Amino acid sequence: MHSDSPDDAVLARALSLLAARFPLYDWTYREVPGTSGTEVGFEWFGGDDEDVMVCVFRGSSIGERFHRHGFFFLNYAYQGDYQALSHRPDNLVTVHEGEMYAGQPFSGYALHSSVGRQCTIVGVLVRTQTFYREFLPPVMADAELLDFYLGPRDDAFSDEFRHVAIPDSSPVRRLLEIMVVEYANRRGDSQQVLKPLALALVELVAREWRTKHTAEVGRGEMSDHSGGTGAITVGPENTTGPDRPISSVIIKAISRDLGRVSLRALADRLGYHPNYLSTLVRKETGKTFSQLVLQLRMERAALLVERTTLPVEEIARNVGYSSTSNFYRAYMGYFGHSPRGTNHG
Repeated sequence: MHSDSPDDAVLARALSLLAARFPLYDWTYREVPGTSGTEVGFEWFGGDDEDVMVCVFRGSSIGERFHRHGFFFLNYAYQGDYQALSHRPDNLVTVHEGEMYAGQPFSGYALHSSVGRQCTIVGVLVRTQTFYREFLPPVMADAELLDFYLGPRDDAFSDEFRHVAIPDSSPVRRLLEIMVVEYANRRGDSQQVLKPLALALVELVAREWRTKHTAEVGRGEMSDHSGGTGAITVGPENTTGPDRPISSVIIKAISRDLGRVSLRALADRLGYHPNYLSTLVRKETGKTFSQLVLQLRMERAALLVERTTLPVEEIARNVGYSSTSNFYRAYMGYFGHSPRGTNHG
């Protein structure tokens, strides 16, 4: 249950207004270029001057064709549960009330039906290039989230990346309600209001994902001896579960701190002596610590170069290079060509 507020009537009118607009959007399925008609998709539903949209579906039945779409979206089960085809036409998932489904451009998706009764879905849509320019930097420090947002991924549906339970204590629901009211009653400056709210929404959903993911890592990979301080303590004898090599823990730790990672700092964090960690890295990966860091930095850089329009200087900073010229040299040495030679933005 969610508490009432003084503006419930305003919110109810806004939800009804956006729900009434929903069937009026251009729902024409268009052929995805390069697929010879085997793939269809939706284009941006909003106006040329809009970078963020808020949509509301309310009903007991919907059956979209499996499709692609050229924008980022977050669909929240505001009231009731709904089902969707995710990643593949045969992969039906249930999104329960209070859960968020996040999708990146060109991923496969289709709203399929509600579950047993009427449902209300609140969706926030963000233009792809707007997301790259303005929304991406805050999530770049998290390798898994970055990989999701820059996708598209080739593996099967992953709960960690796309399907997030939002607890009642989170401000996500209230933030969505504010966005619903603002978009339903649009003014000349509504986009200036909605964009920072959408960015906050992305960060809040990311927070819930991190909370869930960190807890799972703590249970499955690391021994929790932090004493409530939030530090991660890992010893050689109890680092991983039976199916997780120590190299996966090290790689994840490096990826989360590519901009500032050092052997000594990582050794302190994981509870190893630096010399032991250096030897362990070479044994597990066949690379020195420096070589492993370089590989992860270049893989991150290549992803950013290929999938975003971020300036090379910003990409360099994100992967740990304060000097753009040093980044160019490292990139050229690793890939044999310059980043500007592959950046299509």
